[in-house]
Amino acid sequence: MELYENLAQKTSDGEILRGKLAVIETELGRQTQDSRMVALTEEVEDLRFRLKAAESKRATDRDQNKEIGKLKQELGSAVFTKSTTADRVMSLQVALKAALSDKEMLTQQLLEANDALELVSLDYQLSEERYESVAAELQNLKDEVEELNMDLDFVVSKRPEIELNPEQFEGVVTEINLLNNQNERLKDALVQFRDFSTMREKDLGGKIQELENEISKLLEQQENDSLVYLKLVEAESQIEDLKDTLNGADETKALAEFLQLKNLELGDKIETMRDAVEDMEILQDLTDELEENHVALEKELIDEIDIKDGFMNNLRAKINSQEETIADYERTIHNFRELVQSLQEEVWTLGMQGSSPGISSQLSWPNPPRDKINLMDSAGVKAQYKGIDIELRKLDVAQSTDHLEILKVFLPDTFFKTEHVPILSLLLLRRVVFKCSMIKMFLEDNFLSIIDPEEIAFIAELRHKLFWAMGLARRLVSFLEGCADDVFLMFGSCYTELIGTERKIDVIIDLLKIEEVIGQRGVLVEMQKSISHLEVLVEMFLKTYSSEIDLQRQSLFYIEMVDAIGDRFEAEMRRLEGVFTIPPEIDDLNVRDRIVQVVNEFLQITPSIAEGAKSLRIMIKKLRRMVQGLVDEKKTFTDNIVAMLGVVHQKATISVDYLSVMISHIGTYVREQFESKDSLSLPLMNQLASNASDALLRIPEDQMGISLVTVLARTNSLVMDVVEALEDPFNVEDIPDSVSPPWYSRATKIKSDYLLNKDLSSIIESLKADIFDLVADLNEKKNLQIESNVKIEYLEKKSQEARTQTAMISMLEGRVKKLMENERRYIETVEIMNYEKTDLARENEALKQNALRYEKMSKFFFFVTYFAYFIFVASPQVNRRIGNTHSTPFKRSIEFGGNANGSGVVIDGDVATQFESLKSALRFLRMENTKLKADLIAKSTGAIFKTSDPLMRRGFNNQKISASATVTNSVKLTDVASSVVAGVTRDSKNLLRDIHRVMATPSIVDISARDARPGKWVSMKADPMFQHQRRIEEIEKLVHRGEDLQDSITKVSAQIEEATGRTLVPKSTGPPTLLGKVTVPKIYTDSVAKAYNPPQSNGETHKLVLTSRKQWEELHSMFSR
Repeated sequence: MELYENLAQKTSDGEILRGKLAVIETELGRQTQDSRMVALTEEVEDLRFRLKAAESKRATDRDQNKEIGKLKQELGSAVFTKSTTADRVMSLQVALKAALSDKEMLTQQLLEANDALELVSLDYQLSEERYESVAAELQNLKDEVEELNMDLDFVVSKRPEIELNPEQFEGVVTEINLLNNQNERLKDALVQFRDFSTMREKDLGGKIQELENEISKLLEQQENDSLVYLKLVEAESQIEDLKDTLNGADETKALAEFLQLKNLELGDKIETMRDAVEDMEILQDLTDELEENHVALEKELIDEIDIKDGFMNNLRAKINSQEETIADYERTIHNFRELVQSLQEEVWTLGMQGSSPGISSQLSWPNPPRDKINLMDSAGVKAQYKGIDIELRKLDVAQSTDHLEILKVFLPDTFFKTEHVPILSLLLLRRVVFKCSMIKMFLEDNFLSIIDPEEIAFIAELRHKLFWAMGLARRLVSFLEGCADDVFLMFGSCYTELIGTERKIDVIIDLLKIEEVIGQRGVLVEMQKSISHLEVLVEMFLKTYSSEIDLQRQSLFYIEMVDAIGDRFEAEMRRLEGVFTIPPEIDDLNVRDRIVQVVNEFLQITPSIAEGAKSLRIMIKKLRRMVQGLVDEKKTFTDNIVAMLGVVHQKATISVDYLSVMISHIGTYVREQFESKDSLSLPLMNQLASNASDALLRIPEDQMGISLVTVLARTNSLVMDVVEALEDPFNVEDIPDSVSPPWYSRATKIKSDYLLNKDLSSIIESLKADIFDLVADLNEKKNLQIESNVKIEYLEKKSQEARTQTAMISMLEGRVKKLMENERRYIETVEIMNYEKTDLARENEALKQNALRYEKMSKFFFFVTYFAYFIFVASPQVNRRIGNTHSTPFKRSIEFGGNANGSGVVIDGDVATQFESLKSALRFLRMENTKLKADLIAKSTGAIFKTSDPLMRRGFNNQKISASATVTNSVKLTDVASSVVAGVTRDSKNLLRDIHRVMATPSIVDISARDARPGKWVSMKADPMFQHQRRIEEIEKLVHRGEDLQDSITKVSAQIEEATGRTLVPKSTGPPTLLGKVTVPKIYTDSVAKAYNPPQSNGETHKLVLTSRKQWEELHSMFSR
């Protein structure tokens, strides 16, 4: 109690602080002086801070109080469980001793019964063996009698012959006499044996019956023993559980001591909280005053709503009367039309009679029927009265509509955004309840005279589903009438789903108007969909925000549902009996008798089902009276009672669904059999019932209805448990005071916000001027801040530039040092290149002298010339470049110094010029090396000389021509020339064979011979770079050999031409080989004109045509310089 008082004091303090805050804010609106405004604003901020602190302290106190309550409950439950477990352990120990003694006694009895059973089974086996032996002997005797009868028949057939010739058949006659005597003796023995066998069979049958009785008794004893054994096992498990709970009790004792210490600590904290609670009491007084105002406002709103509800009810009554009047108008118009038609017919007949002569004197105007005229008069008066009533109702409806439209203008926009849709949802739920109740009442009033069992079952099922939907809607309505504001607003999101539910119910109402509801299975489907929608809403809101009112409403809902299920049970049983009604088309009496016999056997269990359903209805009615009495006393129930009622509803629903499904399946089968005029199969119908039981009840059954009887019995026992639980006062609780509907609190809040806003409007107006001044000051400060930021940024940029300049200076100093070092290295490199240049010049001179030595030799035949020419044009250009672009230890190369980032720059002008030329040459070589490497890799696996190449086709054609020329000219050659030509031919063949060998070798390297272990000696031949360089050197050697062979062929051809006057190699008369076309700027005209033919000028450019490799190299060297 002290805790609750402290909490109340704290809440009152908080409310007092809020009240002070509101008072101070109103005072701020009345005061206009600046000094007073500053003081009040500071005080407001202080009070707000204190209010937040008090609220946070109140929240922490609430949490601590909850923890203290939980700990007290745990302590009390631990003490109670300790005492109860001790008593239970003592009782279970006594029960254990008794169970052990019973176990020993039962085991002894079981052993004795097993021995007796074994003896009986042995006697039974011996008697069966004796019976089999006697039956075998009897069968042997029967076979002998049959043989003797056959012999006797044979003798009888020969009897006339024996009488005619007795002497011939003397032996046969004596044999016949012997057989007759033997036959008589066998007959006597057979009669005696038959009597003995019958007596023996009777004795054995009696013994077998006794043994079977003893076996059944022993089996029953074994079942009893197994049940006792199971009870013993359960008792042992309970003993183990109690031991565990006893151990847990010791732990709970230690926990109780810990909780006591914690309780003392929390008591100290409570003492400290009391001071804060005193502050909250002041706020509580203010909240009380506000609540009184809210209650008054709520009463006013309730009175207004009641007035509007009465007004709407009057409008509904007027609308209904108008509809009736309209219907009367329609009937009156119809009758008037019939009267007019009849009068027209009579006038036409009279006109026809008047046209005939001698009849005009007899004409008289017939009087209309009096009943029609009276009907028209009464209908007209009634229609006039109803028309006046309709007009008045229309006036009331128009005024109410105008009233609502005018009221909507005064409502705030927040109402239509927040509260409007939830209120529509609440009204829609109430409308669903009313429509379901109306349909139920209409079914109960207008379909009581129905006799067809199928239609009765359909109405009962529809009534059950209407009860279901109506109960769910009522639960939602009662929940919305007492829920919180935020939950009420959240419910507005379900408005569209409720519209769909109402439309499904409207479809049923439309079918009721035209009396086409009965037998429409779609109606049940639509009702089930509506129930599913409502169940989703119940699961969404009622499970999360449950209340005592909902528990009460849920209990009544379950009881009403089970009551409706009882009515449905009765209807389904009548439907089951109606299924087996034999049609008159089956006229076969035997078939009808078999059908009646099968139906009687199948429906043996139906009285038990009817009795179970009847007892369920009686118990539910008793339970309903008890629950209704508690509801009238404003009592509610615990969750346990509601859960038990939910289980009862679930079992009853499954039972009636099983019965309905089973009757549908059996009805289909029975109709098919009746149509084919066949009898019914009892096993098949039992199988259909068993399938339905397995699907719905989850219980296998051999005969129809056994599982249903079991479920009904369990349901009845569960209802008895609910009745007994309701008699316990601990399961019944008082309902707290009713909470006002959420729309009242929302309306009060809106009004209070409106009043508060009205008071604050003056404060806002007074503060606007201050705000404008502050905005002007703020703009000035922003401008100053922008200027200062610009200045700061400018200074930062300056400082950054200074830092970058210092860093650049330090970097340039380092680069100067590096450039000095690179200059020294570049000078050394240039000297080395000069030495290399002199060596190359020396080699060039030697090669020139060697070329002059062979110029005077005669030319060789055309094939060798063509092949050498191909090697010189194609292969040397590629292979020489590939060989020269690799720096390996097998070729002399020059590596240039300098850093990687390209910072090396030669300061001296001559050195820089030489270095730039070398760099351009290296760049060109690297580019060429990359391109030629790719070409070499693509061509390495293919053939070198392809016949599809145009050059090869041209070479082969030239080869044929040169071959013929060689044949003609070779005869005239001298011996010396022939020896020289033979040597050149041999060299060309060797060169061709070596080229084929190198080109056929794959361009790959072997890396398997390398050893990755550090410190291991590896031969240089295993290095992949060595293998690659060796292949390049072989290609270079072939190139040099081709060049030497070309020079030799040229010299030999020149010598033979001087000696004989005939050329060995025909001179080409066609255009030279085109290597490329280059376009250069006009500024290079002088330098290009020295090495090439006059170029073709085109504006600012010149086009050059390259016909030889030498021209290409000169052009490259010119631009590289």
